[in-house]
Amino acid sequence: MKFLVIGLGSMGKRRIRCLKALKHEDIVGFDLKEERRKEAETKYKVNTTNKLTSNILNEIDAIIISTPPDKHAGYIKIAVDNRKPVFIEASVISKGLEELNNSAKKNNVLVVPSCTMKFHPAIKEITDIVVIKKYGKVTNFSYHSGQYLPDWHPWENIKNYYVSKKETGGAREIVPFEL
Repeated sequence: MKFLVIGLGSMGKRRIRCLKALKHEDIVGFDLKEERRKEAETKYKVNTTNKLTSNILNEIDAIIISTPPDKHAGYIKIAVDNRKPVFIEASVISKGLEELNNSAKKNNVLVVPSCTMKFHPAIKEITDIVVIKKYGKVTNFSYHSGQYLPDWHPWENIKNYYVSKKETGGAREIVPFEL
């Protein structure tokens, strides 16, 4: 299988490492930033591009979207229009997703959003405890989450990536994902 990883930031690089750990070597990376492309080429020995041409899209079998959330819909549309199965990092922006979902169904294209927390062992255990009512009926719960956003991308200024924007901010991402 040949994969296209769109976005070569921290999550795109993680997805390349995951693919390689699963013995997939036929990977193309896409990013608009030259330094990210060069890093992916050097560290992971993948070909990269800054243009999504029909030649590239015709050659690949599946797409992984690892861009900031406000860029997901445009790349999902490209995947669906080209009838390529696509995995997307979890998002906090729902605008346009209903139309994309309808188009994906119509074109029989698999679209899979990340839901990592759903599979975390602690979440599975908590779910089991609640479902079997191990401690009785749940009437309330207390939850705490804390993040230091500059730690997410210590190599760049927090104002230069998506967690500093109102539409895609860190708290908007973490709270619903963990809940």
